[in-house]
Amino acid sequence: MSLLNSAKQRFQYLDSIRAIAALYVVMHHAMLQYYFIKPHNLSTAEQVIFKIFSDGHLAVDTFIVLSGFSLMLSIIRNNYKLKGGIVTFIKRRIIRIVPAYYATIAVSLLLATTLISVKTSSSWDMSVNANFKDFVIHLLFLQDIFLSTSTKINYSLWSIAVEFRLYLIFPLIVWLWRRKGPFSALLFACISTITISVLLIVFKIYYPDINLFRSGVSPFIILFTSGMLAADLAFSGNDAAVRIRRFLGNLNTLSIILLFIIAAGVYKIIPSEIDNGGPSTNTYNLVVIESKDIIFGLISAAFLVLCATTNALTIKKKSILKVLCWEPLILIGTFSYSLYLIHPFLLQLLTQYILAGMHLSTFGKTCFLILVGTPLVVFISYLFFLIFEKPFLVTSQNVKIKEVETIAAQNPAI
Repeated sequence: MSLLNSAKQRFQYLDSIRAIAALYVVMHHAMLQYYFIKPHNLSTAEQVIFKIFSDGHLAVDTFIVLSGFSLMLSIIRNNYKLKGGIVTFIKRRIIRIVPAYYATIAVSLLLATTLISVKTSSSWDMSVNANFKDFVIHLLFLQDIFLSTSTKINYSLWSIAVEFRLYLIFPLIVWLWRRKGPFSALLFACISTITISVLLIVFKIYYPDINLFRSGVSPFIILFTSGMLAADLAFSGNDAAVRIRRFLGNLNTLSIILLFIIAAGVYKIIPSEIDNGGPSTNTYNLVVIESKDIIFGLISAAFLVLCATTNALTIKKKSILKVLCWEPLILIGTFSYSLYLIHPFLLQLLTQYILAGMHLSTFGKTCFLILVGTPLVVFISYLFFLIFEKPFLVTSQNVKIKEVETIAAQNPAI
């Protein structure tokens, strides 16, 4: 039995978490505009900025977990079946994802060949000099698989290819979930990750352009399925889920903080540095990187279960959700897809045409881009949302913008 009240029920903390992840990605790339190649002899303030904003990939892990969680909500409501069947699901995902994605490719290519075509030692350098092959591979959602294409045109688009592929696999995971149970689905995700990782390592021996790290669906299929499991634990009526919710409901704030500190400690003890080398080194590097992604994904999934449990409790126990009930965050979460898509070229435009003429230090320009540039990027992203996302969310032009934002929240792109 599902604990979800209705198909239109909205969980605002999901929008807020999505917004925080998107904003962190923007600030991560804002930092990389000036510290793309980490210089030596950084000041203490520079080291702090670099340390705080150096883990942008963790936000992608969070997006993947959120995607699995959000999509699973409709599955739970529909008695663990895809509403309308596989074809309808894929069609809806294409309509939701592709128009804004293709629009981003077009705008990125236009800018990368005109206003921001010159390399400036920033992260945008990875996206310039794209060719027709890069364009076609992006249209087919294959750019993440190859080193030569993963960052071309727009360096943030690699993860959209991963997300889209996960949507194609989602019906199979749901079928396994219904027939064999959630842990069979999670086992499938683990076996898929190992198999794909081994295949990538083998292919790289013969095709050096293969991208080993965070490509295909590995390890994100585990994160995605973990998000699905989190939704099931949070809202299903089976005995195990009820016991877990009861346990979480009895935890105090100090206990929750302690649990997450322990989890963060486990994450931190895994080494971050990787080396270039042959097949054995590549295997080690792949295990290291994917292990860190999986651990952080599991932490994110656990946090979603905690949020869902807390959300169902009395007002007295909702202190953990106070920051996630802030209206601006909730709003940004509704158009976080647009924010994620277009922020790279907006940051580069700000860098070349506004900050280049300012007599500020590198650190000063970085702070300016983070503190002032980020709100500008958010505002322009909202306009992009209205132009390239809104028309595919509603059929009527008379729908109020608040209703559009609610529809976007209930049908998230990432």
